[in-house]
Amino acid sequence: MVPVDCMFCRCGQLKRGEVGDWLGERDEKAKRRRDKETKRRRDKEAKRDYGVARVSSSFYLLTFFYLLTLGETKKGSVVMVTTAGDKNMITIKELTKTYGKVSAVAGLDLEVRSGEIFGFLGPNGAGKTTAIRVLTTLTKPTTGEAWVNGLNVVTQPLQVKAKFGIVQQHLSLNRELTAWESMELHARLHHLKLAERRQRIAELLDYVELTPHANRLVETLSGGMKRRLMIARALIHRPKLLFLDEPTISLDAQARRSLWGLIKRMNLDGATIFLTTHYIEEAEALCHRVGIIHQGKLIALGSPLELRQRLGIFTVETLSDSNTMHYHYFQDKEAAIACIQGLPPEIKTSTMRESNLEDVFVELTGQKVRED
Repeated sequence: MVPVDCMFCRCGQLKRGEVGDWLGERDEKAKRRRDKETKRRRDKEAKRDYGVARVSSSFYLLTFFYLLTLGETKKGSVVMVTTAGDKNMITIKELTKTYGKVSAVAGLDLEVRSGEIFGFLGPNGAGKTTAIRVLTTLTKPTTGEAWVNGLNVVTQPLQVKAKFGIVQQHLSLNRELTAWESMELHARLHHLKLAERRQRIAELLDYVELTPHANRLVETLSGGMKRRLMIARALIHRPKLLFLDEPTISLDAQARRSLWGLIKRMNLDGATIFLTTHYIEEAEALCHRVGIIHQGKLIALGSPLELRQRLGIFTVETLSDSNTMHYHYFQDKEAAIACIQGLPPEIKTSTMRESNLEDVFVELTGQKVRED
């Protein structure tokens, strides 16, 4: 999971007076809306305290983190700016990160190609979070180097921040704002002019199919809608790279499939996507290539099919009298059938099926995908 750091404000120069005026207007409107909502819900639920100070503090906190960043906003497609000739969006060479005697990342080498959906898999504690913290400039590596879109994450952190957007696992939306106001805030923090930000917000809400819900409070949106709003917000400055950390966690099957469609559409429109997930079927459905990290090192890299082929396309599962499951992998169906026919009597049941990415993961790491 990517840490709970504010990572939305990437570029632009904001005038303090302009922010103050806008925040004041938002506070007044938020207060009137809260009063109306409280009255409407009086017979349905207990009154809740929507103090103006709470809204204001959220605005100023976001503004504070924004002022620590600098970059630029470019015009182009709805999703991203495409730069011809970029072969790799991410390059990591001999990266290490240690905390005292603990080595979180131990000599990681990785390349993520421009325009692909890349899945980053690994058991808890394998080094995924630390590697992502380095790529998003939150943590400096102990040794080694990393580049995002050709920019060094250590020596050029501000320029790197302008190149990516991130959707974190936790829901980081201000529930007291409407969907449009949430987008408006981040557009202003990226210093988009009035006409440009209105157009950008409208096209992004339409892109994620939230236009009919633009004036609804965030807290009234479904889980899937909130995730789509977070994606739209991350795209406000047209990043070239989008980090998605467990994007479909806690969503039902229908909402998950809907989000899969959006992720594929963003990729077709030119976005490079770096995806972490514990849903193995999600990685198989979405990712062009998958990297498996274990104990801080990359232990496997390739397409889901390539990784399955290295292990064996067919799997034979057997259950013995001692209730122990065993897995056998074969490159062709005939060999798998021969294995079943030659099983000893103590084998109670056997099943033949096609292998999957979870088989690869378990065989390489010795752990289940969700194992702590």
